[in-house]
Amino acid sequence: MRRAIAPALLLTSAISCSSSCGAPSADVAPPVAKTATPVHLVGRFYSADKSGRTFTYPGTQIRTRFNGTGLTVKLSDPSGQNQFSIVVDGRAPVVLKTNPTQQEYTVASGLTPGEHELIFTRRTETWIGATKFSGFLLDNAAELVDTKEPFSRVIEVVGDSISCGYGVHGTSSACHFSPETEDATATYGALTAGSVDAALVDVCWSGRGMLRNNDGSTTETMPLLYDRNWDAPRYVADVVVVNLGTNDYFAGGDPGPAFESTYVAFVKKVRATHPHAQIICGIGSMLTGADAASARAHVQSVVKTVNQGGDTKVAFVDWAEQSPADGAGCDNHPNEKTQKKMADVLTAKVKELMAW
Repeated sequence: MRRAIAPALLLTSAISCSSSCGAPSADVAPPVAKTATPVHLVGRFYSADKSGRTFTYPGTQIRTRFNGTGLTVKLSDPSGQNQFSIVVDGRAPVVLKTNPTQQEYTVASGLTPGEHELIFTRRTETWIGATKFSGFLLDNAAELVDTKEPFSRVIEVVGDSISCGYGVHGTSSACHFSPETEDATATYGALTAGSVDAALVDVCWSGRGMLRNNDGSTTETMPLLYDRNWDAPRYVADVVVVNLGTNDYFAGGDPGPAFESTYVAFVKKVRATHPHAQIICGIGSMLTGADAASARAHVQSVVKTVNQGGDTKVAFVDWAEQSPADGAGCDNHPNEKTQKKMADVLTAKVKELMAW
């Protein structure tokens, strides 16, 4: 016989900023105290109630430790198209694909009796559909184990399909989007966070831009979507990486001065949300030639403008254009090799700026 872990338990779980974050701004709730809890929610969750918590962003994690031989997770996923990475005790990840009519998924079974760690990470992005996490089911002899917060550092990435991992597992540019080839755990953001032992919060959406989206629309750009699907728990990031502008160019070339003014306003919005964060701005890796040079110049100008305005904790990261020799993922998105190269550049920049 199995017993359910009450969803109310989830309301005590959160990630918090490191001790260097200081006091948050007035519109951000104070970080949750680092007390031991059995479940840790890493990333953006919303609609917290007695039935559980909802999440949409790729890279969002649920972490727990349990004493037993197996574990079942309770999920509601109406789209039935989301995919998740399951890692038990540091082993190779196993991919879980949801079913719109299924509510329970076995995520660990047949283990040696004793304590085990589970890391459950969403691979697919927001537009595919929301997922609600409603707790775990355990055998009567099993129990969840209280653990301290898994991270003392938080890196937030704000981006588009590149940051979501669109097509990262594709074998050529000829393939198109599929949940099977998208994987937030294989992105430059996830790899960088892993290199510096930080939580990743991946706030990304395919096709979205800073001023305009890849279809030319100016509604629901990333600055307008930035606070969507996030109520509680709140977190304050140590580092915020902004990788936006590719879709602005795909919509029709150089977006002009309005791109810079919109970008500056967005950096100020990020600063208000994360008052002590190091902000890192860059663009890459899908633009080429004159577009790449133009976009790089715009972002460097934004950084200079913000620095001259008194915010010196904003820096530029220089990602190179992806190399044809490295191949490409679906629809010419960066593949695993290119994402790793981007991660190496970003990791070096983060270590330089943060002394991590």
